[in-house]
Amino acid sequence: MIITRATISPKPTALAEVQDLIVEWVGRWNAKGQRTVATKDIWGANGAKFHIASFHDSVGDADDSRRANLASDDFMNAAQKLNTLVSAPTGWAISEQLIAPAQPSVTGYALRVGISPAPGKIMEMQQVASDWANYLNSIDVSCGMTMQIWGHNGTTFAHRLPHANLGEADDSRKRVQADPEYKKFIDKLIPTMAGPSRWGIQEIIAGPAE
Repeated sequence: MIITRATISPKPTALAEVQDLIVEWVGRWNAKGQRTVATKDIWGANGAKFHIASFHDSVGDADDSRRANLASDDFMNAAQKLNTLVSAPTGWAISEQLIAPAQPSVTGYALRVGISPAPGKIMEMQQVASDWANYLNSIDVSCGMTMQIWGHNGTTFAHRLPHANLGEADDSRKRVQADPEYKKFIDKLIPTMAGPSRWGIQEIIAGPAE
């Protein structure tokens, strides 16, 4: 599974207008059969941002979808309107889904943890992070994992843990960090890392019907 991810940085005065525009277009894409999910950061290092993730069978399918959007007058008009409401250019990345969450969700919230490998440590980090995601799924903590294959900051990995609400997310965090396997995972992960992990919590604002 290939995931294209657009990151949108709204002007502080345009948060609601940008969200309305994104929700409208995600609804249109899903109505046409293009599985797309939109989220907004509620806690993170980079302030208020929106993210649009579209799921494709292959990179070729993703490019076909991109070309179809560029050929659509409605889409281009919406893109021109969006350009007047943002504070920075839209960031794009393509990732491969390596592990699907045991219980995927298109409602609620998602905890996202990004990690970057040190030089020469890509495969080692991938193995350590994959083992951890599989372990979490085995103990009923739903966790997906992706590897960024194209993007401005190179190869990165991300764990994504969906939750119905923030109370559930925090209970899960406490449970996981109390698990003896968590320390073993951290001890294996740290030598593979290029820098600190990046944590964020996102609210899912639009997606396909479950």
